[in-house]
Amino acid sequence: MLDIRKDATDHRPLLAIDFDDVIFDCDGVLREILKREFRFEATYLEFIKTNQHMQKDVFRFLYGDYHKNCAVISGARDAISRLSIFYRMVVITGRSEVVRPQTEKWLESNFTTIFSKVYFTNSFLSESNQKKREKVKICIDLGVNVLVDDSWEETVSVASVGITALLFDRPWNRGKPSSFNVYRVRDWAHILTKLL
Repeated sequence: MLDIRKDATDHRPLLAIDFDDVIFDCDGVLREILKREFRFEATYLEFIKTNQHMQKDVFRFLYGDYHKNCAVISGARDAISRLSIFYRMVVITGRSEVVRPQTEKWLESNFTTIFSKVYFTNSFLSESNQKKREKVKICIDLGVNVLVDDSWEETVSVASVGITALLFDRPWNRGKPSSFNVYRVRDWAHILTKLL
């Protein structure tokens, strides 16, 4: 993948997109894992409330065979393809560098040549020796114009430095207060209307 900071000839705005539950249906595959592997019929958040010690076990399944077959979030493939005409694109994810191979392979299978680079913040299930990076700092360093993310905290953080943030509507970010320069979006069709 290219280092987009070195491409001075492409003047399109830079769109950064989170990975899990924005383009990769993490919540859906976690439900499937909990049902098949743990015989638990509820959400991941409900499972973890009483089974915090099993978080790494659940994600071992996710990053195995389940990962490569995980669905693309509805509407993302078409919307991102259309947006790529007008925007340069990168992925900025809270995932650990440990799962870089699975993440990049899935992106190549589902979004061939769309994203120029993937940045990992190492903020989720990372090894102790992995340096954590703030998503807002990566956005500033790259000159990101717009971030699409399902984390209310991340969107508020980037909006506070003048970057437009689209908050992808999810159960875990509902009920949060509105914030300047953060726009809640229902789905990828809604994102298209905001960005085109």
